[in-house]
Amino acid sequence: MEQEGAYEARWLAAHGVAAFVLEYRLSPAYEYPAPMLDASRAIRYVRSHARSLGVKPGRDRGMGILAGGHLSHIWRPITRPAIRRRQSYRSRL
Repeated sequence: MEQEGAYEARWLAAHGVAAFVLEYRLSPAYEYPAPMLDASRAIRYVRSHARSLGVKPGRDRGMGILAGGHLSHIWRPITRPAIRRRQSYRSRL
């Protein structure tokens, strides 16, 4: 069976977008924050090797389906201070 997200990653690559499929630990064997730590580690790796991987620094984005979608939604504010500040402001509205 093909890895989940592989088709989408190939489609994005065919359209000029560098794409990576993240594997992360799942519950119930692993509880929070294990998946978040795995996502953060993968993001740090891609960012620190951006040039050699063909990724434009600062142009990373996330996407996912189901649990992966949830991870991609929450990792960005955690890893980007400007977004954290903006969300903090919105939470006070």
